[in-house]
Amino acid sequence: MSAAAELWSDESDGNVEFSIEATRWVPGLGTCDGDRGHARSEVSKAVGFTGGPRKHLIVAVGNCTGGSATGSVTSGPDSGGAIYVPGLGSGGTYAHELGHNLGFGHAGVLVCPDGIVDGSLTADWGEKGTCKGSEYGDAWDVQGATRSWMFKPLSSPNRIRLGWLPADRYEVVKGAGVNQKVTIRSRDNESGLVAVQATDPTTGRTFYVELSQPVDRDKGIEDPNGRITEAEGAKLRRGYGVRILRYVGKGTSAMVVPTAAGSDGVRNLYWSAGETFETTEAGLRIEIVSNDGGQATLRIGTTADGEEPLRAPAPAVAGLDEDTPAHGDAGDPADTATADPAPAADAAAEKPTDTTTEASTPNLASSGTDLSIGVLGLVLVCAGAGAFMIGRSRLVRTRR
Repeated sequence: MSAAAELWSDESDGNVEFSIEATRWVPGLGTCDGDRGHARSEVSKAVGFTGGPRKHLIVAVGNCTGGSATGSVTSGPDSGGAIYVPGLGSGGTYAHELGHNLGFGHAGVLVCPDGIVDGSLTADWGEKGTCKGSEYGDAWDVQGATRSWMFKPLSSPNRIRLGWLPADRYEVVKGAGVNQKVTIRSRDNESGLVAVQATDPTTGRTFYVELSQPVDRDKGIEDPNGRITEAEGAKLRRGYGVRILRYVGKGTSAMVVPTAAGSDGVRNLYWSAGETFETTEAGLRIEIVSNDGGQATLRIGTTADGEEPLRAPAPAVAGLDEDTPAHGDAGDPADTATADPAPAADAAAEKPTDTTTEASTPNLASSGTDLSIGVLGLVLVCAGAGAFMIGRSRLVRTRR
């Protein structure tokens, strides 16, 4: 839990601090995989937990070999919330589920037909396009597929949206006729430019660019040679490099945009020097000029014809471009140690509302049906489960 708290303090630029306020045992209420909402409600009654702003309830269930962790997706960082973790989970699981409590959906991958890298999503996502989304396929984001030992950064779109990345740390590119060079440093760097927010003037759709390198929290995420996974019928290669992202849903879920398929049929989840991203409407081009020595130089251009946008441009820091419902998939089958992502049935997570919704993890092997739940501290004392009452206070602090 302490490592999860440290991650959110770092990624929020000191605006979010989690701390344990109380712990208790509550026998007899646990389930490894079942009606978690009911169990959570019963635990809330047993410990006298009343939800509210900056209040969080963590129910941790022992004696499970697996199961689905869940987190209530709220309307924003101050809303509070609750999470449910069978098998006590791991630090990475707590970080991810608390991210839902802070108002974040999942971090995914946009998968478009051959020859297209950016486009509208299918009717499953409330649109009429042909691209698909692997809801939490972005393994480079804390809100993507969660490996138990990893504490991954929060991608730039959400940090920018909430003001957690100061204005002097990212470059805003908008308007027609732009031809601009920008150099960014690795995204977890604590000084200098680390991201770009660029808007296609013909559509108003906003994209974000960041650089992932094997340093800081990005270190150890992936084999430098890349690993090939599959999602939505496409082969995707993970690796370090320039990442291009956009929002889906109500601006709580970011998707990374892969390259077009190469001769081997594989699309890279990162862009390399010499490659150029272009939106479907050709209103925005992002050329990766170089990527060397922990920084990348980009040339960003927008169409000069001054056409009226097809829709109003997004707000400068929001980047909201689509109005899509929640969606889910089966997660990343390659990550057998995954403690999260959610099956479709539980993934009403992307739409922030005043009432909470659930985002849950894929079903792993589970055991035990009549468990003794107890509220424990940070250490499992014996078979059983624990509910933690967590309080969150907010402060403003500058990262150094």
